[in-house]
Amino acid sequence: GIGLQKRVVQVWFQNARAKEKKARLYLQQVTGVEPDMPPAPHGCRWCNMQYPENFAIQEHIFQASHLENVKTAIEQGLYDPESPGVSLTQQAEALQNGGMMQHGHLTPPRQGQDSA
Repeated sequence: GIGLQKRVVQVWFQNARAKEKKARLYLQQVTGVEPDMPPAPHGCRWCNMQYPENFAIQEHIFQASHLENVKTAIEQGLYDPESPGVSLTQQAEALQNGGMMQHGHLTPPRQGQDSA
């Protein structure tokens, strides 16, 4: 295991999904466009393998060998995992703080030009 109680992990993912959903809905309301889903990974950099086509990634990511490789990478400071949906959340927060979306990319607010 990863050294955490199963319920702790379940709640963490539940909260992350709720935060992602909230950000997705906000972005859709503000931009009028459904945010793009991130592309599925084509392989595992920690196990140095490529996924075959139509591969169920969860078959790999819950294997003991994969979990050990990821744990080692985190302990060595080689990997700082993001929460699910973090890019959507960052876009939503930036828009709430005055940023603009241009061509699907976030443009941060300009410094020194307050709209007061």
